[in-house]
Amino acid sequence: MAAQESGLSLDYINQMEQHMSREIVYDLRTASYALSNEGLPPEERLFAAQAAIIRRIGAGDESCVIMGRCADYVLYDDPNCFRIFIHAIPEARKARLKVQYGLSDEQAQIQMQNTDASRARHYKHFTGRNYGSQQYYHLGVDSSQLGTDGAVQVIMDSIRLWCDVRGTYPLHTLMQPEK
Repeated sequence: MAAQESGLSLDYINQMEQHMSREIVYDLRTASYALSNEGLPPEERLFAAQAAIIRRIGAGDESCVIMGRCADYVLYDDPNCFRIFIHAIPEARKARLKVQYGLSDEQAQIQMQNTDASRARHYKHFTGRNYGSQQYYHLGVDSSQLGTDGAVQVIMDSIRLWCDVRGTYPLHTLMQPEK
């Protein structure tokens, strides 16, 4: 959908998302677009397209889960959006990277630092906020302490409570209180 909305190829979008960390190159390209008649730089067009899609999906009748894409920012004023930030301690993240991608300890550390820096720059650029700041979320979950199943349980219980307090059940049968 983002490719159609932005007019950018899917391959180009995937490449941009993998290489958001090239900040200096990005700044130079952005400056060159400002001096040209080409409109917004590709990264800006992609964000605008993704934000439009996120708003359209969020406004729909179906429940959904949107991970990343600054969706917490894009949907911040949506009263039906429950914002969650899932994090883990560095040691657990590094161990997962080593297993998932077959990286050495040093490679996993570098990958984690690069990903964190890239996400922080991207989030700050498009939102003006600090990445991971809990004030923008209803719930923060440390998956390294709870494990995947425990994190899912905490999230579902929290959403159920949130729905009970509000008297709305957007996830229909999953969220209905037991009678």
